[in-house]
Amino acid sequence: MTYESEVVIESELAPGVIFTVLKMSYERRSELMRRIRELARRHEFLEASERPDDRMEAALLESEINLTYLKWGLKSISGLTID
Repeated sequence: MTYESEVVIESELAPGVIFTVLKMSYERRSELMRRIRELARRHEFLEASERPDDRMEAALLESEINLTYLKWGLKSISGLTID
């Protein structure tokens, strides 16, 4: 048996665009949790605040968490040109 550690997905919205996504494994899941653990704690704390500057910091942390997920799981994109 051969285990493929990635999967190729063709975009349904943009014909010709192909994403290569890394599959989940126990080791990769643990790595991801380590990467976002502290960010998620800080985000939760700041999100509960009523101070506008804390809420803005929470929004920035949420963006950082989402970017971490993207970088962790996306290996490549082909067929897409960004100017």
